[in-house]
Amino acid sequence: MTGFYPDIIKDICLFYPGFGCFLCCSLRCSISTGRKKNTGKVKKVILALGTGLGVGYFPFCPGTVGSLWGVVIYLLIWLVTPSLWWQFVITVFILMAGVWICGRCEKVLKNKDHRSIVIDEVGGFLVSLIGFSFSIFFLFLGFIFFRLFDIIKPFRIDRLQHLPGGWGIVADDVAAGLLANLFLRILISMAGWHL
Repeated sequence: MTGFYPDIIKDICLFYPGFGCFLCCSLRCSISTGRKKNTGKVKKVILALGTGLGVGYFPFCPGTVGSLWGVVIYLLIWLVTPSLWWQFVITVFILMAGVWICGRCEKVLKNKDHRSIVIDEVGGFLVSLIGFSFSIFFLFLGFIFFRLFDIIKPFRIDRLQHLPGGWGIVADDVAAGLLANLFLRILISMAGWHL
């Protein structure tokens, strides 16, 4: 017997082997079933978060559709607290949570960067707008540039996908977001617009 079972059950097993074994097996079975139920629920929650509440299962362009969650979060940030500091903090939180969630989704789906996982796109899109004041025009351009860089993956940012676990799933999207952010800043500077 392991130390997990209460002493009374150990005593029953010693003095009444038949009944004790039945009791121990029943207890093991119920504990195992409870764990399986909890594990199943946890997997469902992780997949729901990783796929953007199922948006990642969209048949066409799931990454682009999933990035729209980033737009929703960006708008919520500016509605609740129009602060560049909070925009940064929330983006970093989503990225760190995304690394963990993507790593778990990878294990559940048994596939590296499965197309249905879109939380990495959400974080990457938010990176593309870090440091910009609220503007629907910037939002639109940031979305376009982010998706463009995420799809074509210039400067070999696709190599970042070889990082282990969730880091590899999220890193290339962060790089695409940083490129979109830089490109948008260059465009704004050339056009003489204000941040």
